[in-house]
Amino acid sequence: MFQRRKTGSVICPSCGKLVGVRDPACWNCGRRNPGMWGFAPVLQRLGNDFGFVPLVIAGCSVLYAATLLADPRGVRAGGALTFMAPSLRSLLHFGASGALPVFGLGRWWTVLSAGWLHGGILHLMFNMLWVRQLAPATAELYGGARMIIIYTISSVCGFLLSSTAYLLFGRLPLPMLRGAGFTVGASAAM
Repeated sequence: MFQRRKTGSVICPSCGKLVGVRDPACWNCGRRNPGMWGFAPVLQRLGNDFGFVPLVIAGCSVLYAATLLADPRGVRAGGALTFMAPSLRSLLHFGASGALPVFGLGRWWTVLSAGWLHGGILHLMFNMLWVRQLAPATAELYGGARMIIIYTISSVCGFLLSSTAYLLFGRLPLPMLRGAGFTVGASAAM
């Protein structure tokens, strides 16, 4: 089932035409190595997004539960937006981003980790809804590998922009220009 094919034909991931496993380029669209060294059938079973959407949804859900369990006394249950919200201390330990962690504490790696953390159950649900809607469409347009790269780079850029904006404009009266001192969520990638 998950074995490399050494002979025969596969469907080109770019154009959907039949090509040989060992063909250096697709005769129809020109894509280089359309057979992906014989691993194309295995990758196609994972879907257009290479299984990235279920990975993001499961990873974010597991990390959300872990942030709740890490500090059960700090779980907030206020209004609708803060219902089942992990404590700020727990989010900070798991890698929340923003101007304070990035510039204040020197935690540059948080621009990668914060996209997997969420500040409440509604925040998680709406972000995962958007990932489920947008990621397959992006994979359809650009391909699965490029979709993963686009998702990761846009998440990093979103958190860097938000952190830098808070550092530069944090005292401005306009909230839309302030950025964030402390932020989490997959919204940065969307």
